[in-house]
Parts: sequence; C-alpha cells; structure tokens
Amino acid sequence: MKTFRLILILSLLVVALGIATSASAGAFTYTSGFQVQNLEASAASITVTFYNQDGTKANEVTDSVGASGSKTYFPLTQVSDGFNGSVVISSDKQVAAIGNVLGDSGLAAASYSAANSGATTVLLPLLMKGNSGFNTWFNVQNTGGTAASVSVAYSDGSSASATIQPGAAHTFDQAAETHTQAVFSAEVTSDQPVAATVIEESSDIMFAYSGFTPSDAATNPVLPLINANNAGYVTGVQIQNTGASDTSVSVKYTSTDGTSTCTETQTVAAKSSGTFALQAFNTG
Repeated sequence: MKTFRLILILSLLVVALGIATSASAGAFTYTSGFQVQNLEASAASITVTFYNQDGTKANEVTDSVGASGSKTYFPLTQVSDGFNGSVVISSDKQVAAIGNVLGDSGLAAASYSAANSGATTVLLPLLMKGNSGFNTWFNVQNTGGTAASVSVAYSDGSSASATIQPGAAHTFDQAAETHTQAVFSAEVTSDQPVAATVIEESSDIMFAYSGFTPSDAATNPVLPLINANNAGYVTGVQIQNTGASDTSVSVKYTSTDGTSTCTETQTVAAKSSGTFALQAFNTG
C-alpha cells in the first residue's frame, strides 16, 4: 500500500500545520490549526504525528477523512497547550492540507500550504527586520530520515545554522539576528531534505508563505493580480535571483482591460531579491 506524506510545520506557526503555541519568536501568542482534504473518491486513513522541536514525538493519532471530503483540526486537542513543533501527515490516499495561524486569538491571521516533500535547497525571497514595523521569522522542518545539518545564507551577508532531528522543526527569528538590511532574502541548504514556511508580521498584521525550491524558479513567471491604489490596496512583488550572477529582471504590467502596459526593470544581484510593483506606480 502506498503511503502519501504531507509536511506541516506546526510550531509558532506550524510550518505546515498549525498548533496552539506560546511563541518565543514573533509579535503574538499563536494558536494554529490545519485542514486536511482527501483528493480521492474513497475514504482516506491518515496518521498525524506531532513532533517537538527536539525531535521527540508529542503525540501520534489516527483518523479518517471521507471520500472527496475534508476535516478541520482546531483547536488542537491532540497536544498540550504551549506545544511548539511540527506535524507529519501520512495517508493511504492523496491528501492536501493548509495551516492556519492566529495571532492573539484572531487579531491577525495567515495561512500556508503543506509541503508534500522536502528539498536540500529552499529559497526564501522575502525576509525582513525592522522594515517599517515588519519582521519575519521562519521554521525549517527536516523531512528526511536522519538529523539534518541546516545552513541559512542571507543575502545581506549574515548566516545561521541548526541541527534538526527527523520530523522536527527549528525557528529562525530575524528580529533576534544581526542584519544590515531591512529587506533581504535567504537560501536554506541542508544535507537532508527540508521544508520551510515564513511568517511576516507587524503588531497587528500577519502574512505567511511557503519556501520555494530551485525547480520552482523560472525565467518568465506570471503574476495574475497586481494592485496599485486599488481601494487602498497595493501589491509588492519580491523576485529572487537564484543564479550565481547578477541578472536584469523586467516586469511588464498590463491593465485588466488590456489597454495599457508599462515595464519596470531592475538588476537583481546573485542570490538576492528585488522588490517590484510596490513603488512602480508611486506618483507622489
């Protein structure tokens, strides 16, 4: 019988799933939950394994998800209050999952997708420290079978490292690190496959995204929605250069009716990222 696995980092944010946590990083006290969807036409038998950050198992439970159905795990009664760790979901059917993270009982919230596998290189295009009130932190989860030696190379020249046990996650908190730039990127490398999820937050706003792998990189990515002073909304696009040399990046913006276009071009340094769209339409 084939087993499908999903990686959910639950810790302060559960990198793939969420959990009730009292965070040591970040701006909030965090509560997390996750939802699992069965993608097949017959019932799925799943096993949910919760790992503490030291790699020990906090709990393991079995459950079922109906054919083409979904199940929400919130609140997370399967672990104790204050749990800070990660989750692995194993299933005999193909499933998908999202993690939902609440800050201070819903003052702020964010969601991210579970990973179905890890990679030895993970790219994080947008990280921040003291950027107009925003900071980031991220979890790296070991999806391999032995302890992972993980290194983080930030584009501002700083670095970090950790040894992470199988199934477990480690938190990298940019607010507690030394950085020379307010906005930067990172490349995570490991001798075991890993997954990563980033939380971006201010005192009352939270965003999240899952890390990318080199196979996600493209020379012509497409962005279906860009806002510029749209009822108060504005869009920022962070583009990371995954190559070993500087590159010229051009973004062509097209109005929804297709009648007008404009182009923004920047040189993005190797292994760094550039911010597009955010100031491209600023006429002030």
